[in-house]
Amino acid sequence: MITSIGEQLADILPAEVMMTMVHASEHIILKRPIRPGNKLRINGRIEAVLAKYAGTLVVVRFEGRNTKDDSAVFTEYTGGMLRGIECADSGSKADTLPEIPSSQGYLEPLWKSEIEISPVAAHLYDGCTNIVFPIHTSKAIAKGIGLPDIILQGTATMALAVREIVNHEANRNPMNVIEVACRFSDIVVPGSTIVVELLARQDGNRGRHLNFRVINSMTKEAIKLGYMLLKSPK
Repeated sequence: MITSIGEQLADILPAEVMMTMVHASEHIILKRPIRPGNKLRINGRIEAVLAKYAGTLVVVRFEGRNTKDDSAVFTEYTGGMLRGIECADSGSKADTLPEIPSSQGYLEPLWKSEIEISPVAAHLYDGCTNIVFPIHTSKAIAKGIGLPDIILQGTATMALAVREIVNHEANRNPMNVIEVACRFSDIVVPGSTIVVELLARQDGNRGRHLNFRVINSMTKEAIKLGYMLLKSPK
């Protein structure tokens, strides 16, 4: 659904404004597994436009449903920061916009996992997902909006973190994942190393709640307020 977002929002956000967008947040709620052969219908709408220090945050809600029986498959809230674009007022948001659950603080991570990022990781992700955005593949364009180099897609960094957490906390079974959310707070440059840290683990009524973060090669939080909800262990 992201591949044509520029066309879908063309009447609201001109192309030169879209070029300033950096992925800021993700919140995915899984209703049922997506299986090979499934055909999905994706409905989207703008859920929030908010004034922020770095620019204007636009949150789009995507609802995925199976075309065969109209069953709900997932709900995704994806946030894009329009860097340097001023919002005319403070903005507004829908009442249904979810908050990312956070931990109550921590002393030391429960565990850490170090991951080397391939120098061509951003290009591979761009090609395999067909989500073409030049700050991930063109040094000239990335530097043109103030970035030091091309950067790894935020969802690619999130996927690597989810993989590590599933392997450590969910018996290597991604079917145990119910919900994933995070904010992208700093860059990951291909060819560098990141560290996934599990900060908290707590069992509750809905399942096992996990809080995590990802540290980049500059020792900054590339992902903060990371959250995952797993099915309760049996």
